[in-house]
Amino acid sequence: MGQDFEKQGAPSLFPSKYFWFLVVVGFSVVIRALAIAAVPRSLSEDTDLYRALAQSIIHEGRFALAGNPTAFRPPVYPLLLVPGLILSGGAWWGIALLHLVLTAATVAAVYALGLIVGGTPVAVLAGLLVAMDPLLNWQATQIMSETAAAALTACTLLSAVDTVTTRRTDRAFLTGLLGGLAALTRSNLLPWSLLLPVLLGVAAWRPGPEGRVGTSGRKSGAADGIWPNGASASPPEDWGGTRLLKPVILSLAGVLGLFVVLAPWASRNRLVLGSWILGTTHGGVTFLLANNDDFYDHLGNGRNPRTWRADEFQIAWTRRVATSGLKNEIEIDKFAYRLALDTIRRRPVEFCQACLIRLGWIWSLRPGEHLAATLPFRAVLLGLVMAFYAVEYALAIAGLVALTKVGKSRPELNCLLWLGVLLLLVLSCVHSLYWSNVRMRAPAMPFLALVAAFGVHWLTKRVFTRDTRPT
Repeated sequence: MGQDFEKQGAPSLFPSKYFWFLVVVGFSVVIRALAIAAVPRSLSEDTDLYRALAQSIIHEGRFALAGNPTAFRPPVYPLLLVPGLILSGGAWWGIALLHLVLTAATVAAVYALGLIVGGTPVAVLAGLLVAMDPLLNWQATQIMSETAAAALTACTLLSAVDTVTTRRTDRAFLTGLLGGLAALTRSNLLPWSLLLPVLLGVAAWRPGPEGRVGTSGRKSGAADGIWPNGASASPPEDWGGTRLLKPVILSLAGVLGLFVVLAPWASRNRLVLGSWILGTTHGGVTFLLANNDDFYDHLGNGRNPRTWRADEFQIAWTRRVATSGLKNEIEIDKFAYRLALDTIRRRPVEFCQACLIRLGWIWSLRPGEHLAATLPFRAVLLGLVMAFYAVEYALAIAGLVALTKVGKSRPELNCLLWLGVLLLLVLSCVHSLYWSNVRMRAPAMPFLALVAAFGVHWLTKRVFTRDTRPT
């Protein structure tokens, strides 16, 4: 479908691809820059201690907080902060520069995927939806990892689609590597990254006697590259015509890419902290924050779940840890998990209720109470934000339905669909159990923008190309 749409466009490649690419990426950077300029002090507030970790890397040469080695936060985002902080002398604009680069990378990846899915119109609309996304714009003004996570998930999806298209082991390795980096940016992506190589191999399987069926269902000697019309095409490696061996090798290459990224972090934690930590030591307190007696009592009294003050619980938890005699953050993490699991065992009904509430929070049309209360022109902005997501969600559902139909004959679209839906399911499952709010869905927003843009494309074609001939 994407190739046919391109053929109907302008004859020159410049206006149909590269011109609009520069326009969309440039527009997204300007929008993010304006958002950051509106609240520049936000990039001086280090709520989640990412800046402190980056400063520790710069000045001490190690990943530590208050002089102590830590795994409380994943390492990739603090490492990304380091060049900007060095360049700016620690000023806020160094972080702003990083976020603008990550924004450009996110939109570029979404644009490239849009070209594959539905041609230039889909690519442009998907890029604009990412650029105007209220959540992504707001997170770009914070020293938090959502901006980096969105960029890495978008790039991972693009690399996965390119892997299935070309069936090259180096692309599969790159996909695993990017997936690993995404997991070490936000730990809620770790299950998605671990399942990534499996789906990569499944999507790369080709029907036919020698598995040499191209991306549009035709036999070909060279698979198409990531651009429509075969531009930048790369021939797949010759595997001797063995159908089952190809996806297995690609999956193994993806696993190797994951291992190259995740193994050093787990090994470092074993050597420094004494435990094989694949993610972080932050999971316990996040799990307890979502499953504690105070929160369950709040729900049981029929109060608005959004009005529960998580920051007050955090203060009480910090005091409890200080007097508990626990020796290190690993013990604290395990202690928090034990407390949360004990609460769940005693109150299973409230646990199920809380899971549904948290699931609603992550996909909510509106931001949380605390953020909503700080917005200028609160009623107007809330209405615009909720309208944006209501329309995007509706179009995304249409796009997902359309992709299930189109993807039957295009393996690269099947790959995108499966990985994107898996991403949505993983985030939903993780944050129905752990603490949840709207920013937790940030890594999935590029995919939702892409399928929403394809939904517009599909609905438009159905309206304007409907067959009116008599039956």
